[in-house]
Amino acid sequence: MKCLVIGASAGLGRAITEELAARGHTISIVASDRSDLMSMAKDLKFRHSVKISHLAMDLNQVNTKRFLRFIKKSLGSPDAIFCIAGYSKIDMDAGPLDHRLIDKIINVNLSAPIKLIYSLIPIVKKNTHFVFASSIAAIRPRKVNIVYSSSKVALENFSQCIRHAYASKISSICCYRIGYMQTSMIFGQKLLFPAIQPMDAARRIIENVGKKQGIVYLPGWWRIIGAILNILPWFIYKRLNI
Repeated sequence: MKCLVIGASAGLGRAITEELAARGHTISIVASDRSDLMSMAKDLKFRHSVKISHLAMDLNQVNTKRFLRFIKKSLGSPDAIFCIAGYSKIDMDAGPLDHRLIDKIINVNLSAPIKLIYSLIPIVKKNTHFVFASSIAAIRPRKVNIVYSSSKVALENFSQCIRHAYASKISSICCYRIGYMQTSMIFGQKLLFPAIQPMDAARRIIENVGKKQGIVYLPGWWRIIGAILNILPWFIYKRLNI
């Protein structure tokens, strides 16, 4: 497959990129840190002998024309598009926030994905698969991560709108509502439930390309927790520290 990974330099995005390379796919990666992308591409080329190209672009200020030129040159028409970009400030996002931080959280988690995905739709073929990374923070309104969770709710809705609007043009669209993951974002936190390793999540996502559609929980047992949270009466739910 010819694969595009948006948000490839850290966490789940990096794990997906490494797993795609290990499986021999052609990859184009997009993230903000040029030096990190260059070293990552060089390493994966050396270890897996794959074709990999990279574009350094700040998702807080995307340039869709530059992005699209890069994709056409490196992949032509991608077979699989992984929109994994995310940004959060867990220690601050309970409000009120500085407007610049609000803009960054919304831009990286929502505005940039919408702009980039829309720019790709005219060039994709019918067999293209789209994968979005959301979060369990989107299950129900939260006391913390307010702007982040609101952005993920909107991203989930966008992914399903695209799935509905372009059903005849796009093969599959899957949006993963991902549980706790072992990344720097959760260091030092006391978690109610176990966290998944990024590489384990990456393998499941790649293996499910074309097989899963709609909103999918990862790990799957989060679906039960989500169902419980959604049926709780508001007067009970609002007492929870989530």
